[in-house]
Amino acid sequence: MKQQHVRLIPCLAFGFSLVLLFTLTSFAQTVPPITSSGLNTRVSSPSTLPSGKVQYDITGGTRPGGGVNLYHSFGDFNVPTNNIANFLNDSGLATSNILGRVTGGNLSSIFGTIQTTGFGNANLFLMNPAGFLFGQCHRERRRDGEFHLCRLSPAH
Repeated sequence: MKQQHVRLIPCLAFGFSLVLLFTLTSFAQTVPPITSSGLNTRVSSPSTLPSGKVQYDITGGTRPGGGVNLYHSFGDFNVPTNNIANFLNDSGLATSNILGRVTGGNLSSIFGTIQTTGFGNANLFLMNPAGFLFGQCHRERRRDGEFHLCRLSPAH
C-alpha cells in the first residue's frame, strides 16, 4: 500500500503542474490592441519595424456604392506606446474620408501614433461613444488631410 502512495505523489504533482501551466499560459496571452468588428475591416498581425516600434496595418473596410468614403469598424481601438496604427490604402482607390467607429464599449487609449499611408489628403475620423484617452501628445503639422475624433453621446 505504501508503494502505491509513493507512485501516486509524482503523478499528482505532474497533473497539477500541467493544470498550472495551461492556466498561466491562458493568462499570458495578450489581447491585440486593435480588433475588427465588421465592415470588412482587417487588422494585420503586429510587425516590428527597424525603429523598434510595433505596427498594425489596417486595410479593407467598406465603400458604399464604390464611393470615396471608406468605413472601418473596430471592437477595440488602442494604440500603446511605441505602437503605430497605420491605415493602409491597399486598394489604391481615391479616398476623401476614412471613417472608423469603435463599437466594443471601451475607452480608446492612444499613446502611440495613428497614421495613414497611400490615402493622399484624405481626412481621418475616429468615433467612439466611450471616448478617447491620450498620453503625451506630440503635435505634428500635417500638409495632407485632417484628423478628427468624436465621442458620441446618446440623445436624451
